[in-house]
Amino acid sequence: MEEGPEMAPHLDLLWLLRDALGLLNLLRKPPALLLLLCAIDALAGREYPKMKVGPRFKKYLRKRLSKYTGVTDFLVKIQGHEEPLRLEDILYKYLRCPMIHEGLVLDMRHASNVPLLLDWSDNRQGYVQVDESGTVIIGADGVINALVNIVSEAVGA
Repeated sequence: MEEGPEMAPHLDLLWLLRDALGLLNLLRKPPALLLLLCAIDALAGREYPKMKVGPRFKKYLRKRLSKYTGVTDFLVKIQGHEEPLRLEDILYKYLRCPMIHEGLVLDMRHASNVPLLLDWSDNRQGYVQVDESGTVIIGADGVINALVNIVSEAVGA
């Protein structure tokens, strides 16, 4: 199908958003998040086709996250890193990669030895905390909502 002037440039990725929203309606947050991460990967690859996956994923989010999180310079200290990391770096290295490559759910209720966990309980929008072991815990709903908005905007939904 040819792209016309009235068609959103990434409409072919709308299925990822629709399926993610369907999973969210069924309260299946982890697989919904996986689809949203895949959509961000695809969108970043289209915007920055010559860049490697990690840098383009992070650059794509860096340009958009603050619009939906309300935070412009979000820095968090992660165990094993001397310098604090930006949110998009954390989302790539400690969320996207473990979920996609290792199948981890990163659930704080079933903590493992990872530097980032998600609080999957309802309405944990924007909080970030660091527990006594130095593990960063982020409210999953806030991440999911930001990614839904970013993908929705890109696909014209």
